[in-house]
Amino acid sequence: MAFPIPTYIVVKDDIISPEQMAQLRAIPNLTIVTDVTYLSVLGLRLLCIPGVYDPQRYLDEGNVSPCYYRKSQIESVLKQADESPVDVVLSGEWALGMLHFVNPSQYPSIPNCTAVGSSIISDVLKAVKPRYHFAASMNIFYERRPYRNVSQHITRIVCLGPVKAGSDKSRKWLHALNLTPCIQMPESELIEADANCTPSPFELAKRPAETQLPSQAMKRPERETPANPPNYRFALQPSARSECWFCLASPNVEKQLIVSVGENAYLALPKGQLTSGHVLVIPVVHRQSTLQLPEEAVKEVEAFKKALIQMFHAQGKAVLLWERNLTTRNPVHCHLQVLPIDREKEAVVKIVLDAAATQRGFRFSEMAQDEELSAFAGSEDFLYAEVWAVNATQPKRYGYVVKERRPQMQFFHQAVGSLLESENAGSDWKGLQKSAEEEAALTDQFREMFKPYDFTVAKE
Repeated sequence: MAFPIPTYIVVKDDIISPEQMAQLRAIPNLTIVTDVTYLSVLGLRLLCIPGVYDPQRYLDEGNVSPCYYRKSQIESVLKQADESPVDVVLSGEWALGMLHFVNPSQYPSIPNCTAVGSSIISDVLKAVKPRYHFAASMNIFYERRPYRNVSQHITRIVCLGPVKAGSDKSRKWLHALNLTPCIQMPESELIEADANCTPSPFELAKRPAETQLPSQAMKRPERETPANPPNYRFALQPSARSECWFCLASPNVEKQLIVSVGENAYLALPKGQLTSGHVLVIPVVHRQSTLQLPEEAVKEVEAFKKALIQMFHAQGKAVLLWERNLTTRNPVHCHLQVLPIDREKEAVVKIVLDAAATQRGFRFSEMAQDEELSAFAGSEDFLYAEVWAVNATQPKRYGYVVKERRPQMQFFHQAVGSLLESENAGSDWKGLQKSAEEEAALTDQFREMFKPYDFTVAKE
């Protein structure tokens, strides 16, 4: 017996007797991989991780079984990760957390699938950033959406079923590829465009606690905004643009979405909420950008923003807010979009934004804490975002000044939908609209939740 082409078998967790192993090793063109190691095959660099994780055997240097890998083996291959690009990782286990950023409707059909896998394999993928990862262990075929590494090239994960599983496509065990080694490819080909890719599910590094002093993005002085008396009525501005959705005097304003009205700004739910808590801070005066607002409007916008951050932080949520300033034929009415996010997502906002931006040919910059948005953007169009970690005293700030690559108007809507792993990620906001009755009910709920933080209503 002989194999017609070089064939490699990476041991998983099956017990092979010494006699069987000797017989297999004697077969021409067949290599049995029993050690965690790099291989070079026709110019391709492969990392093989036979065996599975066992907490006791992982730390046991006396463990020589090919069915269980050891800590020292993993550390050894990680030290060599930067020597040359890795084309393929082969492992007997799935990577824990690989389903992060995948729509639940696209999960594999196995119980508790998000808890399946090894964190050791996840760490390896994060470090070596292969182009492909082939994994076994769950006896099904599953191909994850490709994800983009921070180094920009894409990784594809393919999980294979058991050998000779028959014609059942859900247990497919063969997968053919025609690969050119990384080292022979121009960088432009490695950084391929793929609209279907997600951010890396493994770039979830922990951040230190925020200890810096407070700051405000627009750097305007603060003042206490006076509370309005009960039943306060806002005097509508006669200069409001009749066609604008956000000018309060406009017949197009959606009154059932208004939560709270101040003297120079107001709070309203958006048409097509991305998630519960998604809310808009809107200045009364019609301007294209918050940088064009008069002083009194800036102060009240900041007051609403501060109140929302306090409320969501009290709920244990981080806060993401953004502004889109893109010139259109009819100047839009500027506003801030604010929504709560789970604290474990705050560290990946920049990754998600850059993944979406890369597809349009641009990238966000992290802004210094003392850098004013007006100095950063000047008179140019811009995208701007803040991430307030739970109980942080100042945010992480990201911006992009529009030059040659113009973002889509729905850029943030689609990117944040991906961050939230929403089934509606990428959908137009019009597809998320509810009836006026449902919107009114949601507004009432939000108003009640916001009441302890609402400075526009006199406290009893």
